[in-house]
Amino acid sequence: MDMLEAHPAQYAVVARMTPSLKCALGALRYARLNPRWEIAEFDHRPSDWSQARRCIVARKLIEETDPEPTLFTLERYAYRAWHTNLPLTPAGVWQSTTAAPKWNHASGSYVRTLRCGRFRLVLSRPTPSIWK
Repeated sequence: MDMLEAHPAQYAVVARMTPSLKCALGALRYARLNPRWEIAEFDHRPSDWSQARRCIVARKLIEETDPEPTLFTLERYAYRAWHTNLPLTPAGVWQSTTAAPKWNHASGSYVRTLRCGRFRLVLSRPTPSIWK
C-alpha cells in the first residue's frame, strides 16, 4: 500500500482477509446495497501498516441454492473487501470494482481494471451520483 501511495494515484485494492479484518467484520454497521448485498466502511489498520486506510466491506447471506462460494465466508455470510482512497461512496467503490461495463454511453461511466502482481487496480471515471 505504501508503494501505491508514493505516487499521486487513486486506488481500490482487494483486501486480504487478515485476522484483524476478519475480527472487525461482525461489528460493522451494514447498509442495504441491493437485494443481495449489504455494505459498510471503516478505517482499518493491520499491525504491520504505518497508518489506517479506508476499507469498504460488502457481504451477502449465503443461501442453500448458492454454488460453493469463492469469497471469504464467516458464519452465514460471504464477504468482499477493498482498501481504497477513491473519493466515492461505498456504493461507488462497489460499482467501480465489480462487473461494471468498460464504457456505458448512457451513463458516461468508464471503468478500467489493471492487474499488477497480487493487486487489482481500478481506474474509473464514475457517474456523478456515486461521488461523495
